Amino acid sequence: GSIEPLPDASSSSSGSTFATSSLTSHSSATSNCSVVATKNLHDGTNHNSFCSTTLEEDAQRLCQIRLLLGNLFLSRQQYERARIQYQQALHFQLTQGVRTTRNANVVPLLGGLAAIHFYQHEYKEAATGYQQMWDVQRRLLLRDNDKGGATNDNGQVGATLFNLAVTYQAQRHYSRALSYYQQALKIWQVQNIPDDPRVTHAEEYILQCKTEREEKAEQQRANETLQKSALGSLSCF
Repeated sequence: GSIEPLPDASSSSSGSTFATSSLTSHSSATSNCSVVATKNLHDGTNHNSFCSTTLEEDAQRLCQIRLLLGNLFLSRQQYERARIQYQQALHFQLTQGVRTTRNANVVPLLGGLAAIHFYQHEYKEAATGYQQMWDVQRRLLLRDNDKGGATNDNGQVGATLFNLAVTYQAQRHYSRALSYYQQALKIWQVQNIPDDPRVTHAEEYILQCKTEREEKAEQQRANETLQKSALGSLSCF
């Protein structure tokens, strides 16, 4: 059967709620702060302490909107339009002074870009994207653990590992794929959610991956037998 990455690794579970509520509850504050910021450019006054938090929240809302648009285009298989939204949001996150260590917005953006590569059969690029996504998630987990606060969602880490496994399975790198499947499965099993469909999904993919690995090994053995037979036939002449 066909294999596909999990969609929840390339979207933010709270993105829709965050974006919608932020746009409605902070619209007036955003407008006021934009006016102040524009005034600063003309008169040289420093009002950063007055509206810096609101500006940062506004930047995060804009990134969330682009994330949601990217997810929408991805679901409609409009990959180039999705890529533009993800890349613009990611560029803003990494270059415009947004405090990425205070949020995990960069994670779903990397996941969205990786998913685009996967669906366009660019599996090496997809694996690189999911690896980058996992690296960011691990840094966030370490940060949260050091601060003694709530940790990042382990379930999302499991989804990233699962998707990394899918990309390796698509490339027929079965040992690597099985390793990541097992890591994802372990994370979800530890969460101990009754009738967790992710656990069932991972177990099915592990079985499929093992089957494909055995079929590949059998094909290799058959090819070797044919080669030896051909060489034997040639030696008779």
